[in-house]
Amino acid sequence: MADPPLEKRSPRSRERPAGHLRFVQGKERTLEFSASSDLPISTVYADREVLIHTPAAMNIRQTLEGCTPPLLFNHNRDDYIGVVESARYEANRLIVVVRFDTHPRAEQVYQSILNGTLSGVSIGYEPLEWTTAADGTLVITKWRWLEISITPMPADKTVGIGRNEPPIKEYSIMTEQRGNYAHHPESIEGERDRVNALHMLGQRDSVPRERVQKWIENGATLEDALRETFTERQRREPAPRPISIAVAFRFETLSLTSPCPPDTVHIRLLG
Repeated sequence: MADPPLEKRSPRSRERPAGHLRFVQGKERTLEFSASSDLPISTVYADREVLIHTPAAMNIRQTLEGCTPPLLFNHNRDDYIGVVESARYEANRLIVVVRFDTHPRAEQVYQSILNGTLSGVSIGYEPLEWTTAADGTLVITKWRWLEISITPMPADKTVGIGRNEPPIKEYSIMTEQRGNYAHHPESIEGERDRVNALHMLGQRDSVPRERVQKWIENGATLEDALRETFTERQRREPAPRPISIAVAFRFETLSLTSPCPPDTVHIRLLG
């Protein structure tokens, strides 16, 4: 199999509202729900992408015996809210048991789930093997998952926290900031891509969370943020010779989507 573009080898995520919600008896702050399925979704890499859910596609035991996957909020490594305690396959879905931490942020997210105001779940995963079907569908045949995130913007309509029967309804209420996107799915996907790409850049370059949030609120693009961080690095560490912004920006873009070292969690959003 020929090597794909760099971005297809990078860790990424699939967002979906989680389903099969239940409390785990005898354990406080512990919930069980489905985190992913084999529903074909449209991504930035293919019009249709399928994540195969079989024991051969992903070794759950190996994942859990290694570094236990964290429970995050919106793929932000600095927003740790709990841990994945166990997982299993069931009816072409990944079912996970998660335990929420007791710090204020984790409590806030936990209560939002219980109140029914937050139901999105996204799985961060790394493709290992794949093939392309005759109709152009990108089929991920082997993969490993890196983290589970609670997110306010789900994409997969086959499952949902507190929802047992697909399909579920689209969210009709958005925040004032995102009100213009309510009736335009393509705009919602674009906004989701922008926000997660900025979070990813912030994590990679250790940008303070407040600054990343300012990028998001001001409508900055990934290119804007890359140019800003590059300029700052140039001021701190002057280059031995002049280099054009265009060349530097191309390098930064490739670096952002390159495979990560083993100790780095690098999430690439799929719509």
